[in-house]
Amino acid sequence: MKLQKSILLLFVCLHFSVACFSQGMGQLFLMLPHEYVSDLNQQERMLLLEKRSYILPGGDSIETVKYKLDSTLRKDYLRFELSFPTGQSGFTLSELRKFKRTDGSQILVYSKYAGTPAAYERVALVVFDINENHLVENKENLLPADLPLSDFVSKTLADSLIAKTIINLNSFYDLMQSDIEYRVFSHVSIPDGYLAGTAIPFKWNGKTFIKGEVRE
Repeated sequence: MKLQKSILLLFVCLHFSVACFSQGMGQLFLMLPHEYVSDLNQQERMLLLEKRSYILPGGDSIETVKYKLDSTLRKDYLRFELSFPTGQSGFTLSELRKFKRTDGSQILVYSKYAGTPAAYERVALVVFDINENHLVENKENLLPADLPLSDFVSKTLADSLIAKTIINLNSFYDLMQSDIEYRVFSHVSIPDGYLAGTAIPFKWNGKTFIKGEVRE
């Protein structure tokens, strides 16, 4: 009975912390479908929200899995990262960003990219409608899953150089900026003038995202 009371008290304390967490971003993190945070059950998600970091049980010198969470960068933004303190150098970073429609309803954008610090790549992009206590995947194609990498290459280049440049580009969504950005980078040196820019913004107008021009 004493153990049960302790567990209940922990749950109540964590629930209270989440309720005040980053103006609802904590609740949205808990509402994410299992496949987007497959390593963590609900209790572990709550611990991550409370402590901002969590190491999965069972790690060893070969592989240890650690989660870190940050919601301090924007009031409508949260990100969580999976990394390996021991073993491989890979990582996975997931971002959440909330937007309000003109009719008062809200959407949640989920983006994920993964790889190594030197070379990482877009993995997933999903837009959800936020209902009272669950998320429903939006089917309106508010954001493109990807963009032609040729959009970022200078139009003055010969076709052979455009193809060679595209091969060396990696892409990902950055949800932290004022406007969402689809970004590219290269893990090899690209000559000056080959790229028209490294980011294409998508501005939210209350109904949809408006694609902007390529920029640095």
